[in-house]
Amino acid sequence: MAVEKENWEKFEESAFNYVVGLCEEVSTGKKVPIIAKRFGGHNSTKPDIVITKGGKEEFSIETKFSPAQSGQFSVIDTGEEFVFSQGNKTSMDRNTKNILDFINVKSRYETIKNSESNNYYINCDPNDLREWVTNHYQKKNCKFIITSKQIEGYKAIIPLTLADLAANFVIKACLRPKRSGSSTLPQCDLAVAQAALEAHLRSMGNSFTTSQDGKRTIATLGVPSKFKREQKLFCNDTYVISRKSDSIYEIRKRGTTNNKNVIFELTYDKDLEQDEGRDLLKAELENLYKG
Repeated sequence: MAVEKENWEKFEESAFNYVVGLCEEVSTGKKVPIIAKRFGGHNSTKPDIVITKGGKEEFSIETKFSPAQSGQFSVIDTGEEFVFSQGNKTSMDRNTKNILDFINVKSRYETIKNSESNNYYINCDPNDLREWVTNHYQKKNCKFIITSKQIEGYKAIIPLTLADLAANFVIKACLRPKRSGSSTLPQCDLAVAQAALEAHLRSMGNSFTTSQDGKRTIATLGVPSKFKREQKLFCNDTYVISRKSDSIYEIRKRGTTNNKNVIFELTYDKDLEQDEGRDLLKAELENLYKG
């Protein structure tokens, strides 16, 4: 039973097609075409769209269906303060330190620690939030963000600069718990996971067979399907199926730690009737044929 794509996925696809069309327009009559490649999806470590020319990666573009998560880092509560987790894929920098210093002010730390709410919005210096997001995407060689509040409507193409982020987005940061990642399924869990997945998929009118690919346990579905996030979890959220294709999923065991994360969010701050910034991206593409 196929599941309809989520809105951010539809927008990412729409934005990608928009960029492909612009690349084709700029490449008309040229011997070496500019090609857009899509890498996004659920893998946040990769750019959404990569622009290439002659096989060389020139720059990347992020797509954000507003409001959208825009990076994160994990912190550990020592009982006295929050510290930067060594498990982060990002590195500690000045902005990260400033954010940590802000939430570690004794009165704030005690408020967060004793709060019944899981979410704490970090009202620190907005410049630290903008710089953190900008640096996060610059590490992916990103030059533009394509955003909108409409899936198939206008496209706003925003250069990745501090001034442009300030002029176009409201940037927030929230401290909240987030479960750790998943791991390959241990063989001692195999029988329990298979039985639980069989019941889970049967409730959605599907079935599967399992096979081993090295240490990975693969489930091949009887009916090719895409699942929403909550449908991928089963057995009291102990296990998760990770999509490789519409027919192939890996059965994985979820992590048990639930550390807090500082999660950044971008909200586009304008209401448009037509595209904006198309000329800026077009000029950047045309520059690839100069020099």
